[in-house]
Amino acid sequence: MSNLSEILLSINPPASIGAARVLGAEDGGVVTVRVGGTDRMAECHVLATGGEPVALCAGDDVLVWLADASASGGVVIGKIVAYAQPNAISAAAELAARPPKLLFEAQGDIVLRNGGARLTLGRDGDVDLVCKRFTARGHRLLELLAPMIKLN
Repeated sequence: MSNLSEILLSINPPASIGAARVLGAEDGGVVTVRVGGTDRMAECHVLATGGEPVALCAGDDVLVWLADASASGGVVIGKIVAYAQPNAISAAAELAARPPKLLFEAQGDIVLRNGGARLTLGRDGDVDLVCKRFTARGHRLLELLAPMIKLN
């Protein structure tokens, strides 16, 4: 072993990431998978990403991280699913089924939040919009009606 990379590889062999198929799951959180198209099996824990927990069933395809080629354990990184194109245009029947008016009522404030944007409808009548960029478009007239208007 003449160079440092060979020494490091002998101490800590490279990990492998690949596809596997779930054979079963235990109550303790251990998932048994069959690695790739081989007969090799591994018991893996499931990676928690902070979102909804992944529901795995026998037959599901997953992506796994294995410590090395001889290891019998690893981590399920995620579930492999078919990509579904988001439906950008709603069907006419779906639009007709929607209510003509939607009313939100609360005793306190109503807050709509998405990422860095937030719209607060205060119970006292104040409307607070927090965002990185605000765009208002009008086809005819954009009116600002108030006894006082303050611009920075």
